[in-house]
Parts: sequence; structure tokens; C-alpha cells
Amino acid sequence: SRSFFVRVILYLGAMTQTWRNLRSLSIRNFMCYMVLVSLLNKYSCMGCHIIDGKGIGITGPAINRFELGNHLLKRLGSKEYAEQLDKVDQLTIEPFISQSQSRNTIRNASGKVKVRQWLIHRLKEPRFDQKESLMPNMSITDKDAEILADWLLPDLSHRFSHKLKENVKEMLPRPGKKYFLISFVLGCIAGAILLTLFSRIFRKRKLRRSE
Repeated sequence: SRSFFVRVILYLGAMTQTWRNLRSLSIRNFMCYMVLVSLLNKYSCMGCHIIDGKGIGITGPAINRFELGNHLLKRLGSKEYAEQLDKVDQLTIEPFISQSQSRNTIRNASGKVKVRQWLIHRLKEPRFDQKESLMPNMSITDKDAEILADWLLPDLSHRFSHKLKENVKEMLPRPGKKYFLISFVLGCIAGAILLTLFSRIFRKRKLRRSE
């Protein structure tokens, strides 16, 4: 039985070696989920929108993430949208003056890049290209806007897009040898504690049987 517990201790210590693999696999999906829940609550997105059938909002339009990209690609490439940008350029009040560069960025972009850039600018300043926008400015940061935009534009075969996973990956700690050794030691300590507990339980049962 003691050899079994020794193997348990060694196994717990060896488990720490899987940390690097977890960072690149399932834990990244978990982190994506946790970050998104935090951002959606922080900016009250579900209070105005129903996204993929979830949410309570009725003020803003319902959003299907897997159809949004194609819908925006068609709209942003239309003649009507180009005329809309020209009209907004004529406005001499804020936020339209300070957002002129943002509109030029959209003009000069194309394809999926254009759609992603439009979403980022829209999240940061909803009125950057539309005077009548009802969406309030929620003071969304550049990084948060990128994460939300990448979530709204998922890969068709994946729940979270590659860009979103890369953004979230930067938030994860990058343990070096020092952290690996600490994890290994903590694993051994935890194993020793478990060994002690199991030993005591085993001894108590043995004493009861002998009585």
C-alpha cells in the first residue's frame, strides 16, 4: 500500500508538467468564456441585445454571430454606406470630427478586415459613422473592443475565433522554470498530506478490526 501512495505523490508532482499543454488547449477556451462573460456584464451588452438567442434586450437589434460577418460585409460594401460616410464627414460637431480617421480606416479596408475594424470602431464609438445611432458610448477600451469584435466574428468551425484565443492567451501567466519548481513542490506537499490522511484512516480501520 505504501508503494501505491508513493506513486500517487510522484503522479501529483508530474501533473504540473501538463500546465503548458493546458495553456494551449482547453484552458484557453475556458479563459475565453470567462473573459467574455466579464465583458458582457461590464458593458451590459445583453441588456440591449439578444445574441445567438440569449439575452433580455429588445432595444438593440438581435445578433446572430454566425451570420453577422456576411451581413456586414454586404452592407459596408454598398453604395448607400459610402454615401452615409460622406454625409457624416460634413458634420462639424463631436464625436464626428474626431472620428474622421476611423471612417477613413473603414474606407481603405476591405473584406473581413473591414468588417472587424468596423466592429471595433462601432463598439468604441457607436456614432463614428452614423448620426442617428441609438447605441450609447460605453467607454469600451481598445483591447476590450478587439476581444468583443473577435467574439462577434467566430470561425465557422469553432466556438471561439483564432484571434480571440490569441488575445486571451496574452492574459494567461507564462510560468517559467521557477513556477514549475514551485508547482512541483506544492504537488509533492499535497501528496504528502494525502498520504498522511490515508495512513491515519488505514490505521484506524486496522485498530477497529483488531478490537
